[in-house]
Amino acid sequence: MASAACPSYYCGSEWEDLETALCPDRKNGGINLMIILRCGVQTSDLVSNSDPTALDEAKVQALITGNDARVVPFIQITMDAPSAVTTNVYDPLNPEQTVTYDRTLTIVDPNVNETRRKFWDSINSASGFSNGGCLLWEADAERWSWVDAQLSLSGGRTSPENNSELQRFEYSATYRSKSDASIMEGTTFTPVDLVY
Repeated sequence: MASAACPSYYCGSEWEDLETALCPDRKNGGINLMIILRCGVQTSDLVSNSDPTALDEAKVQALITGNDARVVPFIQITMDAPSAVTTNVYDPLNPEQTVTYDRTLTIVDPNVNETRRKFWDSINSASGFSNGGCLLWEADAERWSWVDAQLSLSGGRTSPENNSELQRFEYSATYRSKSDASIMEGTTFTPVDLVY
């Protein structure tokens, strides 16, 4: 039996349940669409009233229509492994404690034109624009992920040295969070159901 004398800074009551499955549930990568949210968008503005694991299509559409969300299609996004942020707990018998994680999304947009340039420049963190996180469409897995944290976007246009590679916009979207982005598995709509 586990000892209750273990040093802990955990304020939760217990670890989450883990159902035993006969077959592993594996998903391929491939995020090809982002909905960036305006600062101030709340959980209640996105999630179904009856299912906290589901985005509400009407609510998301209302945000897009009301200019509180912007759909960015035809891009490639990768979710990098998080980096631990640690602190000294001032206990010589225990190592530094991980307190949160620095997380990075890498965004590549091969659609190099003036419209896209103006858009990326307008939400670049150097512009002072504050966002409220984003929704990500995982095309192959056919599901949404929700980054519920402000993103710091940095980057810009790159042009390779020869014509065998595409020009593109490359951005890093960094944020700090203890938790991975929520997988909104109860969601039934896809990007084609939205008007933008």
